[in-house]
Amino acid sequence: MAGGLEGFACAAAGEFEQARKILEELLAQPKIETGIAYFVGLVYCLLGEKEQAIHWFEKAYEEKLGILIILGGEPVFASLRSEPRFQALLRKLDVVE
Repeated sequence: MAGGLEGFACAAAGEFEQARKILEELLAQPKIETGIAYFVGLVYCLLGEKEQAIHWFEKAYEEKLGILIILGGEPVFASLRSEPRFQALLRKLDVVE
């Protein structure tokens, strides 16, 4: 999960090129670590790549990651709230605003 946190930190700091590099390294691993899907989605969200972000949040949902309950209220996810797939995920999580 360290790579996911590092990617998040880089993206949040505006170091988008470094964040993308970290994502590439994470996704190139033969086995993606359980729990990393949320952080990958978060980095994609910060990079403005909505479809990829939602895809990875859906994977995190399949992994039953409890952290997803914050998707409904955290301002960082505001750019996704108008997306139908994201709205459907919020309904599944029962965190619709």
